[in-house]
Amino acid sequence: TPPWGHTFGYSPLPLSGGPSSILLPCDGGEESRETEADRIRLLFNDDERRPGDATHEPVARKKGGDPVPVELSLGKGRLGSRHLLTILIRDISERKRLEAQYLQSQKMEAIGQLAAGVAHDFNNLLTIINGGCEFLLSSGAVTDGTARTLFDEIQKAGERAAGLTRQ
Repeated sequence: TPPWGHTFGYSPLPLSGGPSSILLPCDGGEESRETEADRIRLLFNDDERRPGDATHEPVARKKGGDPVPVELSLGKGRLGSRHLLTILIRDISERKRLEAQYLQSQKMEAIGQLAAGVAHDFNNLLTIINGGCEFLLSSGAVTDGTARTLFDEIQKAGERAAGLTRQ
């Protein structure tokens, strides 16, 4: 069909009556083509299988070699004594792109939740440090000038760190 030809770079006419292997995904080279051919043979030989049972998502290749994620659905039927095979190939590039985008947003959300949890725990520690410094400095318990200067610096650093967690 024209959309298929547009996606994969083939015209329909050369495929008519040609080898079906050109339709098979080849994400792993010739070995992958053999796997797909085996799936088709199994479909023909399995009388219990219903149409649509053989749906999977391999990576096909365009005529120029570029990969294309596809949904491949194999169906079978009979017309008198002839076996019929239906291969539906659907380009799922957009769906795969949206799935990847969704997964990335989930990862970013998880990182955000982790960062918020770390900031909360860090802020709790800073509250203890800042509260302790404030108590010692305001109670007059620190009388030595050098120690008082050190506690003032600790308190200022704690306040700056607390400001960072609020950003």
